[in-house]
Amino acid sequence: MRDNEIWYKDERVQVNDVRHFLKRNSCQLQLKKGEDYFIMGQDGRSTDGSGKIQYLFDAKSWIEEIPSADTCELRKYRSACKNLNDSMNDLLNLGCQV
Repeated sequence: MRDNEIWYKDERVQVNDVRHFLKRNSCQLQLKKGEDYFIMGQDGRSTDGSGKIQYLFDAKSWIEEIPSADTCELRKYRSACKNLNDSMNDLLNLGCQV
């Protein structure tokens, strides 16, 4: 990570903690409990009344469900899974290069 980059970590999150994801009523997004998601968007996080981070989704947010390992082993999804994993690893290791 370069000095001028900002990466937010929800360092206080523990197993079974709740985090709130906020969206406009007009947004059709439906996150599924227990699924993993890759989420990118503008800095817009805030905190709830308890000081826990809550996440704000807007029109510029990108939300991608991360397929299970079993799904990624299916031939028709291998390429898409590899591309998603490569992209996530690149962002983690290289940061966002504009």
